[in-house]
Amino acid sequence: MSRARVCQQKERVGWVLEKRGAPTANMMSSPPQKVLQAFGVSGRIQKLGGGQGHAFASDSVVLKPVADEAEANWIAETHLGTEQRGFRLARPIASSTGAFLVDGWTAWSRLPGEHRLQGAPWPYVVTLCARFHAALKGVPRPSILERRQDNFSQADRQIGSASCRERV
Repeated sequence: MSRARVCQQKERVGWVLEKRGAPTANMMSSPPQKVLQAFGVSGRIQKLGGGQGHAFASDSVVLKPVADEAEANWIAETHLGTEQRGFRLARPIASSTGAFLVDGWTAWSRLPGEHRLQGAPWPYVVTLCARFHAALKGVPRPSILERRQDNFSQADRQIGSASCRERV
């Protein structure tokens, strides 16, 4: 996807990025009615705390804005094809047209649970992460992930680099 196309996607969902790539207040817009209807969401939605702060949810659906359609489709298809062995994943929800994206938004099943930073059972969390990574072992890493420029992606690339592994 061209840089211009990515910019169009960001504008379409009301995103404005500062030079360093940090989100601004314009990213806090809730999904438009057209998106809610396409994913079959009815009732009240609320902004979710945690994460990147851009997600909204009903009782059963989580809606997230995306900047890269190809990446969002890859993630949705990968989640659908991943067998849950000792862990659970939210599943992508297709719209009324069968698409995973509608005007720059995706929809996911909402799983019960809580987001905890304090007092989390970290050994258990690490075990779940290891199970998830084992389930993805045969999934090739797509080149579309290399174009991410957010701080988390840059850190992931640094950790995966040979020079970083040699220092550990």
